[in-house]
Amino acid sequence: MEASGLDLHGLTWPEALEAFEAECRRGLARSNGSPIKIPVIHGYGSTGPGGVLRDRLRAFCRRFSERLEFTPGEAIDGNRGVTVVKVLRAPPDETERLAEEVHQYCGRPRTKRQLDGRFRRHGTPCVNAAMQLLKKQGRLAKVRNKQGRIVHEAR
Repeated sequence: MEASGLDLHGLTWPEALEAFEAECRRGLARSNGSPIKIPVIHGYGSTGPGGVLRDRLRAFCRRFSERLEFTPGEAIDGNRGVTVVKVLRAPPDETERLAEEVHQYCGRPRTKRQLDGRFRRHGTPCVNAAMQLLKKQGRLAKVRNKQGRIVHEAR
């Protein structure tokens, strides 16, 4: 396996995700949008069997499998501390990721207040941006419930 790659040792998950997204975008820019492979070195984790970065990176790739494919290092040369990611398209940015969460949450109609409360850690401007993206995509609609209140419903 290649010795070089994106080294995430010592980073928290938010820092690692930011570094991974930046590397994906740089790589895609260098390749003029053609798919690229990035060896991601995350280590074994302090407990040995896996580690948070490995598990979260692989879960992130599974969640966005239309954009990212991966091969575990253990399937290549037995190295559990590496994951080789094939980047087909740029990973989703924060607004796109939040939009997916909002869409899922609105499987049952929700008020704006409920949305703001559920996603308060992101802040109202980010929630609004995610909702606008979903509306533009035709995946979120404003409707009136039986009580006449305006709610947001996933489509």
